[in-house]
Amino acid sequence: MPEETVNPYAPPTQDVSGVPAEARLWCVVDGYLAVRDGAFLPPVDLEGDGRGDHLTPVVRQCSVSFRRVSGTPAAVRFRGYTSVASFRGRGTRTKVRNWMSGIGLFGLIGGIFLNNAGSEAILGEAFAVDGLSIALIFGSSVWQMLDSGVRCRGTRDGWFYLKGISPASLAQFAARSEEAPVPRLRKVYRFYEHRLPLTVLLRNYWYNPWAVIFLAVLKARRSSALESLLLHHGEATGKPWSQGDPQLMEQWESETRGTEMESWTGVGAAAICPPSGFSKLELLTYASPDRKLFATLMVNRVSNRALFREIRQAVIRSWTEGQCIQTCTPPCLPVCPPQIDRRKMKGNLPRLLAGHRAHAGERALRPVAEGEELASLLAEEAGHETASLSAAGWLGPLETMEIPEYSVKPGPPPFPVGAGRDYSPTAATR
Repeated sequence: MPEETVNPYAPPTQDVSGVPAEARLWCVVDGYLAVRDGAFLPPVDLEGDGRGDHLTPVVRQCSVSFRRVSGTPAAVRFRGYTSVASFRGRGTRTKVRNWMSGIGLFGLIGGIFLNNAGSEAILGEAFAVDGLSIALIFGSSVWQMLDSGVRCRGTRDGWFYLKGISPASLAQFAARSEEAPVPRLRKVYRFYEHRLPLTVLLRNYWYNPWAVIFLAVLKARRSSALESLLLHHGEATGKPWSQGDPQLMEQWESETRGTEMESWTGVGAAAICPPSGFSKLELLTYASPDRKLFATLMVNRVSNRALFREIRQAVIRSWTEGQCIQTCTPPCLPVCPPQIDRRKMKGNLPRLLAGHRAHAGERALRPVAEGEELASLLAEEAGHETASLSAAGWLGPLETMEIPEYSVKPGPPPFPVGAGRDYSPTAATR
């Protein structure tokens, strides 16, 4: 059916009405991806060209942009995946629009003050400021509407028909239409972010008055919106270093080219996807030739409806007998177990290495063999950090729950992830 003549209330031509909602929440119909609210899509690229060689989880919400039939929902929310390239492009565009809206808002406030000044000489300037501010806000809003990507073109009986998906991706969805996520037992913690200091919650939004009010109200109400589930560090998906995140590899090559760190070797990679479904933490670890220094690059990509954010962190570790020495870039939560000597500093990897050596001083560093010994030390470190978060009242007890997941190829043993840094999905949005 041609897109311009589509009947938004027409039912799908395939028989989906007889399939229980619990077993079937999405299908491909007449060139549309039809979804129900709460659908969990398989790992197929929603917004890219369908190659799907490097995907990250996303949570999307599509609204009905036309007059609805009485009783039908106004929006659908679903989980899926998109290519990292599409994610990063959308994140850049979102950041530019946010700046446009912010400058426009402050411009309007400034124009009001100029108008109230009562001076004839600056009245024209006030009108010019107001006009430019309104243009920025209006332009940002129009740009956001045009940059919708996947969009809803119709709904009926709880089914939403989505367009904006490439033919290659749509073919992959059709091929996996009989596949359903399988519940798997996973160990998780509940992270209570409303117990964090407001200054920590506002780390990246202190300049936004709406964010200050919004987060302050959520914190005061101890809202569940500031609670999230974190996977136990042992639930990370290990993989060979060669299959690590390409952007992290590019960062390593760019920052270490021509330095002594260029001779370091990759020893492990891992990924962890919290149950929320809108974030993925990627890790890539390198070791010095003497195996006394280990550098880990991390990137946490968060995509929740209109939010697209990428948080990067780097940490260099060494071990003495009985203690772990760390030098890392922000962000970090304001707790640190006594078994870890942590120093925070900004800068690229060579600068971080110089700071780490100064931090370690004359202490005797022990060489650590990659593999089981390194994994054991990292698991021990993660346990200490988890205990410190629990003692602070920010982390709940360990639970076991069923989490739906699509099948993945088994990888090497998990590469443990420390729990003391800002790995929580909503923490990465701050």
